[in-house]
Amino acid sequence: MDAYDDDSLDSWLDARFDFVDGDGNPLEVLPTLTSPQSQAVKAVIPGILSGVVCSPRKEKKRRIQEPRLNAGRKPLAEKFPQLVSAVKEFVCSNGYKADARRRTSTARSCGSSLGQVRDHVINSVDGIENLSTSTVRRLLKPPSQARKAGNLYRGLVDAKVASKRNDVRKENIDAHFYAARMRYRLEFSMEFEEEAIVISSDCMNKVNVGGLAVSRYHQLRRVFPADDRPNTPDHDFPAAKGYKITPSGYMVLRRQEGSEHETTDKLGRRVFTFPRTGPAYIYNRVDTFRPVNIQSHVNHLDEVLEKEAGGRKVLILSVDGGSDWNPKSCVVHVFLSRLFKRHNLDILCLTTYGPGQSALNMIEHLWSPLSDKLSAVSLPAVLPGETVPPSNQRDLTSAERQRKEKVMFDCAQQRLASYWLGSSFNGHRVHVETDPCDGQDSPWDDYGEVHAVLKSATKKKMTDHPDLLAELQFVSQHCDRRLGEFTLMKCQEPSCDDCRRNPPQSLAYNRVQRHGGMPSPVIDATMDSEDGGRHYFTYRQAMGAPRQLPDEAMGLFRRLDLGRCPLCRYMFTSKQDKKRHMSILHSS
Repeated sequence: MDAYDDDSLDSWLDARFDFVDGDGNPLEVLPTLTSPQSQAVKAVIPGILSGVVCSPRKEKKRRIQEPRLNAGRKPLAEKFPQLVSAVKEFVCSNGYKADARRRTSTARSCGSSLGQVRDHVINSVDGIENLSTSTVRRLLKPPSQARKAGNLYRGLVDAKVASKRNDVRKENIDAHFYAARMRYRLEFSMEFEEEAIVISSDCMNKVNVGGLAVSRYHQLRRVFPADDRPNTPDHDFPAAKGYKITPSGYMVLRRQEGSEHETTDKLGRRVFTFPRTGPAYIYNRVDTFRPVNIQSHVNHLDEVLEKEAGGRKVLILSVDGGSDWNPKSCVVHVFLSRLFKRHNLDILCLTTYGPGQSALNMIEHLWSPLSDKLSAVSLPAVLPGETVPPSNQRDLTSAERQRKEKVMFDCAQQRLASYWLGSSFNGHRVHVETDPCDGQDSPWDDYGEVHAVLKSATKKKMTDHPDLLAELQFVSQHCDRRLGEFTLMKCQEPSCDDCRRNPPQSLAYNRVQRHGGMPSPVIDATMDSEDGGRHYFTYRQAMGAPRQLPDEAMGLFRRLDLGRCPLCRYMFTSKQDKKRHMSILHSS
């Protein structure tokens, strides 16, 4: 084998040697080899002794080939340096905010299509006569960096096809204050978790009866047979005016078992954790026959508390502050005081986020999945065996039309409830109830009378309604009314028969009583935020600090400059409110 190649050497070695044994010793002694063979074998002996024979040929195959420099075509962005700047300029000039600032009505565009960008580049960059939309797309940010296709995008232009968003909220300079106060209430409920219950309440958008239940723009996320897919009308015209169902929701916020009771905020301060979901109760109701108002809410809450309160003496209500939950309304105060007495509560606190910030209310997250279940659903606006809605049957008397509509609405409500039957949200069950059109509100059913008296109450008018005047006086003696919040607390006055017969029993009440009322957000003067804003004390810090007058840190309170009632804890919201309060309740 004076003349040999790698393959002949491999064959020669394979014919004469086996692999080494477990101790690393060769299984056969090397024979005497000629000089050229000895040199070749010596080159592979280390491999033999380690148990693996590696010839120079095999090692050569294992080398990683280095990439060639300057291989392939030169990228367009390098060949035409002005390409990226032209794309950036065009995309920015047609942005969402740029369109709002535009003062001319010629050639307007909100956003840019890939075709428009391509045409602009061809017209503005010398040397580029042809360009594909795919090339333009690759200059942008990837739609999703998590996908493999994201590696194809160069990201030279900070832009991409936008996804829809609808979280723009009304500006409110006191939004931080409202949010801090809401957090105080939620942390307070978690400190006394065994004594407090938190309920988030709101009404869902009305559900249509006749035509599509919800907008046709809701996405379908369910499977249908290929030959039996939804085909809906091209317009969402209602069957008749007022043919709608209003779902009222009440979510009992409940902490998951095993979750942390405390944590630290972004500033490293110890805070209580609080839940954002829990079991929900939905009550469907038709406004035409049984209006949704504070009376219906309190009657529903009466049922929810019977099932969920478990003897708790503190109720925190997180609401949106709309007309049916307005903390300024005397009608709301009267009905909440009735609930307060009926369930022998020590504290009842109705609080809100700032105006325009109702989307932060926890129950708002429930409406989207419930609406999705109604996509492509039509609730019939006709009775069984009929083809025309009662509103369009011209030969009916008013009484006959109303009777038919009640039956039709009850059928529609039952059908609506069936779509939500068995639903859950974040692992918590969603309970669905239906208020029949001919049903009776219980335990309270005098909203019309209370509203008629209190909407324009005067001292003379109230003397004609002594029972209602007594309820207002009870509210005045036990309320702590602030901007965007209303609280009822038991008193310790010997002259108060209600509180003497049912004295406060909870540790939560004692804590608040020692502090002088529910804590109001206090600015932490020792800390400044990076954006030039301000930080408030945590709930624990506020409870440990000397009590400040409520809402002193709220800009709206300072701007109104109306002050508080000197005889009770009632904060005025207008000059007329001040005049009426002092006249009716304090005879001055």
